Amino acid sequence: MTIRETLRGKHILLTGATGFVAKVWLAQLLYHVPEIGRITLLIRDRKTATATERIEHELSCNPAFRPLRERHGPDWGRFVAERVQVMSADLCAPRCGLRDDQVAALSGTVDLTLHCAGLTDFMPDPLAAIAANVTGATHIADLVASFDNRRLVHISTCFVVGRRDGVITESLEADTNPRGEAFDAKAALADLVAACEEPGAKSRMRARIDIGREHAEAAGFANTYTFTKSLAERLLQRRADIELAIVRPSVVECARRFPFPGWNEGINTAGPVSWLIASSFRRLPSVDEHPFDVVPVDLIGRGLTLISAAMLNGQASGVYQLSSSGLNPMSFGRCIELNGLAVRKATRDGSGNPWLRYLDPVASPVDEGAFFTVGRARSAADWLKKRVRSSRPEERLSEGLQEAISPTLDSLRSRASTKLGEASRQLRRIDAMLELFQPFTHDHDWVFVADRVAELSAQLAPTEASNFAFDIGTLDWRHYWIDVEYPGLAKWCFPLISGGTVPEDTPHEPLVVLTTESAQLSRTA
Repeated sequence: MTIRETLRGKHILLTGATGFVAKVWLAQLLYHVPEIGRITLLIRDRKTATATERIEHELSCNPAFRPLRERHGPDWGRFVAERVQVMSADLCAPRCGLRDDQVAALSGTVDLTLHCAGLTDFMPDPLAAIAANVTGATHIADLVASFDNRRLVHISTCFVVGRRDGVITESLEADTNPRGEAFDAKAALADLVAACEEPGAKSRMRARIDIGREHAEAAGFANTYTFTKSLAERLLQRRADIELAIVRPSVVECARRFPFPGWNEGINTAGPVSWLIASSFRRLPSVDEHPFDVVPVDLIGRGLTLISAAMLNGQASGVYQLSSSGLNPMSFGRCIELNGLAVRKATRDGSGNPWLRYLDPVASPVDEGAFFTVGRARSAADWLKKRVRSSRPEERLSEGLQEAISPTLDSLRSRASTKLGEASRQLRRIDAMLELFQPFTHDHDWVFVADRVAELSAQLAPTEASNFAFDIGTLDWRHYWIDVEYPGLAKWCFPLISGGTVPEDTPHEPLVVLTTESAQLSRTA
């Protein structure tokens, strides 16, 4: 049976549709599987927009849906309305905040649930991370357990393996932590919540963030994000009332082909890394030979479709890793070299600092001393700022000369102090960024096996492989990084790092989305 035949007429419940991965998957599914029966989106209302208004904006203006709009032209809105419906939901509430009649309507018709929603900040308030990544997953599982079809595909991350190296298989060690110690996820969760509710932390978010980091590191995890995602995996895995597949993407980056080469959204792992080594700081804390496990977002979408179809056919369960290091590895040394070549190409094309073409970026282990580091540059900027503000060379001059030149010198001092202050703040951001990403760029030598999704790809008919295969093995890293990834980051990510914005598409036709609340057509121009 083919992918399109398997998905024909099926009803899929999806969370996280306004996020990067789920958005691309939704766009791919509507584009490549027009036979899909229905996709119900659980989306949270916000103060500034309802759930329906949020997804209508994404469908109308987000570049991820550009191919769909171009294919269907004036009829694209009606095409979407016939297949997409929206429910206002709150994953932090029991049964995701749905009414009895809504649950009953879903129960007999949903064929599969895909849970993509979550909080991906590395060091968030742990209470927020628990609510989004653990409580939300538990409530989705409770909801799915009440359905006739209890199939749940849960999106996690490869980095739940924590601080250990080597070949990482597609398995789950439910009773031990990354340090190999006995581990009870339910007890660890309770301990973290209790610590965050202590008087000294309950009203102080910074204190809670530190507590989250301490608990994560004590258990062998790199940060609060991976800790809470691991807790969710372990709690879901123990349930006997659902059919479960856990999908672990690695570092999700710019699209290879869909919606178009280079598209990205938000600030992902490679964005700050590439931005930094495209600047005058040419040393990235990393180890040359360690793999940098990157996967284009559209290949993540393909993997999700493969696993979903296999689950619908009763052929999928357990853990699936969507990764590159086991099938087509790229080292940090190679990535840094390619990033340097991409910067040279950009400077030849007239963008970027032309002097950077003469400075090759290099990997720099953190225990190797270097004269020019971010920390030293920040200290120098702070020292210069103090010297500039306190320096008064005009005091050695006569009173008349002082009166003549003091306004000019005061202005110069003020401007120099402002510039040095801005430089110091930027360097502090870079330093914090490097510390945040160091576990992924430097500390660990991970090789993530992705054999199971490769096996599903091998079973595809040639006519479907071009749209659905997880073909990471055919990716040419040189072409991808120089011609796709780096230009994509420069357009869609670097402006966000610098505090700017990125463009949206301009809608040309009205969108029609059918909501389950009103069962009527809702329009936006």
